[in-house]
Amino acid sequence: MAKTAVATGDALTRKLWDRKLYLDIQKQSYFTKFESEDGDNVVHVKKDLEKEKGDAITFGIRMRLNKPFIVDGQSEGNEHALTTHSFSVALHKYRVPVRDDGELTRKRAIWDVEKESRAAIVEDAAEKLDELKFTTLGATLTRNFYCSALAASFHTSANAVVAKAGLTTAGPTSCDISPKLISFAKTWALTGGLAAGARVQTPLQPIMVDGKPHLILLIHPDQRFDLANNTVMVQAHREARERGKENPIFSGADFIWDGVVRKAA
Repeated sequence: MAKTAVATGDALTRKLWDRKLYLDIQKQSYFTKFESEDGDNVVHVKKDLEKEKGDAITFGIRMRLNKPFIVDGQSEGNEHALTTHSFSVALHKYRVPVRDDGELTRKRAIWDVEKESRAAIVEDAAEKLDELKFTTLGATLTRNFYCSALAASFHTSANAVVAKAGLTTAGPTSCDISPKLISFAKTWALTGGLAAGARVQTPLQPIMVDGKPHLILLIHPDQRFDLANNTVMVQAHREARERGKENPIFSGADFIWDGVVRKAA
C-alpha cells in the first residue's frame, strides 16, 4: 500500500522565514542627549548654514575676567582686556552608499532590502557622529591629563605621550574610578586646577539639570562596572536613591555622585 509523503528536502515543502533581520548593532548617537541650540548643554548645535551660504561657521568664546577688583583706587591705567577665543567648524558631507543589484533581488528576499539598507545607514551615521565629536574634543584640548590616586592629584602635560607615560609610571591601579576620584575631578574642573594660586586650565561651566548645576563624566563601561561594585557608591545609592528595581544598582541607570552624572560611553 502506497502513502503520500512530503520529505523535508522536497522542493514543495513549505519553509517559514523570519521577515526581519536581527541587527548586528543598533546604536543611536550617544551625544544627542547632550545637545542644545541655546548653549545650555555640553554640545552646542549651530544651524546657521542651513539658511546661509558658506562652508564653515566660526563662533567666539569669551572667557571670564578672573581679575582683582580695584578698591578705592583709580581705574584709569589699571584696565583689563577681554580674553576671547574662536572656534571654527567646517562643513563636510559624509556618505556611506549601500546598493543592491536591482528589483529581482528586492523581490526575492523575504526581508525588506530597502528598509534594512536605510536602517544600516542610520546606525553607522550615528556612530560616525559620535566618533567625530570625540575626535573634535580630543583635537581641541591643549593639555592632556593623567591621575595618580597614590599621590591624590592630577598631573597635566601638553604632550599626550608624556601624559600616557606618566599614567603608566603612576601604577596600574592609579586611575581606578571611585567616588573620591570623581569628587577630586569635579573640584579640579570647577577651579581650573589651581596650582600655586594660578589656574592651569579654564574652569568648566556646569549645566543645569532640574535647576541644579551638574557636570557630565564620560567613562568606559569597564569603569562603570568598577563603580557599580564600589562599596561607597553602592551604599550611597542603596540608602539615598529610589527603592526597588529603578535603583541604578539594579537598573544600570546613571550614577550620580557629588553633582557629577556618570555616563558610560
